[in-house]
Amino acid sequence: MYYWLNHESSPALVIRAASDPRENFDVVPEFWHSGERRWIADENLADEMFWNPNIRQAPHRKVEKLIQPAV
Repeated sequence: MYYWLNHESSPALVIRAASDPRENFDVVPEFWHSGERRWIADENLADEMFWNPNIRQAPHRKVEKLIQPAV
């Protein structure tokens, strides 16, 4: 699984996909919905990832920290 972040958005946009959607157009990326606490598929994210320079690949550990519930 591959992960990306956009720190410019608030809250940070967290994206995951089985492979890079910018290279494999058949892949549908998912974003983390913090309110629903689940991953949601969004075909339009691939375009956003291609054109938005603020979306960058991120390590799994960093993503896990961001999506953990606040205690």
